[in-house]
Amino acid sequence: MTAVRAANAELLDCLDVAALDRSGTHTESGRYSVRDRLEIYIAHPQEHAAQITTAVAASAAGERLG
Repeated sequence: MTAVRAANAELLDCLDVAALDRSGTHTESGRYSVRDRLEIYIAHPQEHAAQITTAVAASAAGERLG
């Protein structure tokens, strides 16, 4: 994961501000810009951290998550 983040950081360093508004179309999720993708990329690990926190708390309480 560290190598992927480093490669992405290197690519982002090459972009100017105007490039953030360029967009493309993903075959499954439709059209979005570089900026949109970055927002998803930034939020994604935080979403997983929240899922892990919920699972650990449920496990500690003896609950099963479905």
